[in-house]
Amino acid sequence: MTNQANTPGLLPDVPEYTAQIIHLWIAEESIRILTQQQQPLELLQQHLMQSDPLRQSLMKELLSEESVAQILSGQHAPVTKQLLAECEAIHKKVSQDERNIVYQGCYILVLPTIVAFRAKDPHAKEMGEIEILCTILYNATMQGLIGSSEAGAEHSPTDTRVYQQISALFALLDQEYHRKHHQEESQEKPQS
Repeated sequence: MTNQANTPGLLPDVPEYTAQIIHLWIAEESIRILTQQQQPLELLQQHLMQSDPLRQSLMKELLSEESVAQILSGQHAPVTKQLLAECEAIHKKVSQDERNIVYQGCYILVLPTIVAFRAKDPHAKEMGEIEILCTILYNATMQGLIGSSEAGAEHSPTDTRVYQQISALFALLDQEYHRKHHQEESQEKPQS
């Protein structure tokens, strides 16, 4: 379930649910920039609704008055916090499940990246592991958007390997997310 609804070249290998967090962060940044420039948010709303029909309900929530107020106060929107918290909870549960050795193997590969990020950024001590990994991909995405026309904007082989490792973990996380929601939906349906 990879991210098919992306802007071309944006997060091509990141799975659907985790990519939604990064898309929401990019949209949040767009809201901040447009507001600072005193531009109407309707243009952003039209763009998000037309370019990304798979995420229209998320974008409606993101552009609600409550969400915009929280974004402008320097916080994440409630819909972003909810999705991130859910991914963090699934990650914590699966990473501690000894039966899921594939997930644990991918987790071990990204753990040094998480530790290094926490050592560099004093705010990272309060962040969850999925938030850190999303932040790394978000920063890489923003650098790619800003520096795509600049010479030398290519990622190093080490960076590329780290992004691939994060994407592999996120692919497994997305499977667990999908499985959890699929089970909840099937349990909610009345049996005949």
